[in-house]
Amino acid sequence: MDIQATAQLLGNFGEFIGALAVVATLGYLAVQVRQNTRSVNTATIFTIVQEANSINLRIVENSHTAKLFELGQNSPDELTPEELTQAQMLIRTVINLAAAGFWSKAQQPVPDDIWDSLRGSARNVGATAGGRRLLEANRELFPAEFIDDLIPPDAPAKIFNRAGWDTLKE
Repeated sequence: MDIQATAQLLGNFGEFIGALAVVATLGYLAVQVRQNTRSVNTATIFTIVQEANSINLRIVENSHTAKLFELGQNSPDELTPEELTQAQMLIRTVINLAAAGFWSKAQQPVPDDIWDSLRGSARNVGATAGGRRLLEANRELFPAEFIDDLIPPDAPAKIFNRAGWDTLKE
């Protein structure tokens, strides 16, 4: 075997090794991207749950805030303008959290139980007098399918009490 044939053989071997290295690198990158996606999804879910807990704690820790949350949903006309603003911000926080879940679910998988919980809370809030009023007034801030899902025309009106939401009896 002459030098030129040896050089050609070594060159071919080098290209083969290079091709294997590229395939191995692509495989490694695919695994890393998958792991990163899982990490981002987990962080998103954790943030959503943490925010939901934060809202609940704010309401539980302060009786005035709890009363505003209740009256803002059930009897918004009984509140002063300042109290109504505070109540609407509390209600909007619940709705915004569900909207974040809605947008996240469109982009990445959000577990059904997390989404169902967010959606259920927002639907309950949206079915109250104050919640429906707030959603209707801010309809342009959210995707139409999100609003339509929260306040379907046939949804029964609800009232909030300290134990949760009850359907109003006609």
